[in-house]
Amino acid sequence: MSIKDINLNNKKGPTLLENNIPPEDRSLYRIDTYYVAIIEIMHLGSENLHELITKFRAFSPDVLVQGMDASYVFGVNHLLRVLQLTVESWNRGIKLSKIMETDILMRLCRTSQISKAIKVGGLKNDSAACFILMSENLDSVLKIKQYIEGYYNEIHVSVLRIGKNKMARLRKEFGITHKKIDRVFFENYLVEKAALVKF
Repeated sequence: MSIKDINLNNKKGPTLLENNIPPEDRSLYRIDTYYVAIIEIMHLGSENLHELITKFRAFSPDVLVQGMDASYVFGVNHLLRVLQLTVESWNRGIKLSKIMETDILMRLCRTSQISKAIKVGGLKNDSAACFILMSENLDSVLKIKQYIEGYYNEIHVSVLRIGKNKMARLRKEFGITHKKIDRVFFENYLVEKAALVKF
């Protein structure tokens, strides 16, 4: 299974215009049978985050919704690879928890403890965040994507961007002491560690 940008042009089925997806929108992807949207938020306010994520999930029950502290995601490709890994694991009956959203968080945080994953990588007030939306129904993903984006005034596609400071902080957080390490190696390392998480 591969991760593909959801550019439906030149493929069988509906086109971008038929689905009202702006051609410049590159926050939509396809993983196996799932349509995936990633929304990057520069700054969460002081609202009750548990109530917030509950409200988003209630808006469209057929869409998986997970929120992440953006500082724990090493770029969009890292996130997509962990999502792919999680979907493949669930397809094989390998589950870390009862719901896929929690599995995603646990693998991104490289822990088998749900409480630790929420504490480390969950949404935090006054911080940058990203929301992950997944469903086999494209229309449902698009509707909740529009709803969440309308909820915030600041949508930034640079929130998950990889920088030296993020890499240095994550290396320290995960205890990686190798002196010579590039971004590709580090991303592969994080994905491999995510694959090794067991309940």
